[in-house]
Amino acid sequence: MITAIILTENQETLIESCLSNLFNISHIILYDNCSKDKTVDLSRKALSKASHEIVEGKMPLGLATIQNMLVAKVQTPYLVWHYGNSVMYPNKIAESLRLFETYPQVGVVYSDLDYFSTESKQMKRVFASPFDKNLLMQRNIVTPNYMAKTEVYRTAGLYDTKENFDFEHDWIYRVAEKHLVLHYAESAFCLRGK
Repeated sequence: MITAIILTENQETLIESCLSNLFNISHIILYDNCSKDKTVDLSRKALSKASHEIVEGKMPLGLATIQNMLVAKVQTPYLVWHYGNSVMYPNKIAESLRLFETYPQVGVVYSDLDYFSTESKQMKRVFASPFDKNLLMQRNIVTPNYMAKTEVYRTAGLYDTKENFDFEHDWIYRVAEKHLVLHYAESAFCLRGK
């Protein structure tokens, strides 16, 4: 029912905790963008199920190109994007799925993002904002850890691969022309989990 796509690059110290909350997902695709550490070896050990797949990049590619390539592999109705340096709360996927089922017009559910900053060596939070397609791109804080109905890639298209282009926001605006884009505060996930 759900495919989790995880993007990593040199995250051996974080990858096991990143994967720990995704073991109930039946299909995981992990893409490693040319790590020079043990990220891939640790991922193989953690993702030993046959239904999981590890794709090793042979040369660095742009993020939009990678994401388009991975979307083409998804055969489930939903996909969730996750990054090797971020935290996924245990009930986030279940809550997102509940929102899709409750509101069929929703195409994307996104939330705040906790990630490990390599500069400060600490966890940081990016607070997302409710999406409004009438606002300028810079006013909509949409984090890249979202869950999407796979069908939105047919209705809105794939990510634009132009260089120096905010492909993620562009894609979200295209989705918003045909579906609702829903912000769900991470704090709500935390409170419901207790």
